[in-house]
Amino acid sequence: MGEVIRVSDKKQFLQWFLQRYELRSPEAGRLLRYLSNQEHILQRVHFADDLRNLPKTLLISATCVDTAPFRFCKNGRVTTSVADAFRDIRQFPNEDIYISLFFRNRSACAEYAAVLERQIRPTQRQSVFFLELQAYWILDAIHREVLYRHWMEAADRALELGDRELFEKAARELRRLGDPDAVIRSVGTEENI
Repeated sequence: MGEVIRVSDKKQFLQWFLQRYELRSPEAGRLLRYLSNQEHILQRVHFADDLRNLPKTLLISATCVDTAPFRFCKNGRVTTSVADAFRDIRQFPNEDIYISLFFRNRSACAEYAAVLERQIRPTQRQSVFFLELQAYWILDAIHREVLYRHWMEAADRALELGDRELFEKAARELRRLGDPDAVIRSVGTEENI
């Protein structure tokens, strides 16, 4: 998770949400009220849009949408029992809980957006890192190729003009740069990742 949402903001949002929406599962409403009054648990609550591959999740729907009323998932096990969720939350108050609320126009709801945490999964972080690394390699290879062409042209010009000093400088720079085609061919190969 990226940013930290204050407990007071989560509590205020839950109260706002419960006042405005009727839930498809009344027991889920009681669970949300319980969470809003338990600050030590609310610290571990995260509102999220994507609950896939998260260890402990709650999916709760309002009556205005046609989605499952309630789902509690923990470590791949799914139940529709709010009582099971209550029991687990009380038994393990120090575990993170990821909640996704479904209600009409939720994507346009500023109150929900204010508590919604943007998720970057470890695999996404790794992908971003490798993409950035590959972009760096590509830009470096392009830069080396431009320099290589520049010094090749300088060497050709030096030969045409008989300028030994420019030719030696161009030759030194070309040796330092190496073969730019070898660098370009290696960008993005498995051995570089």
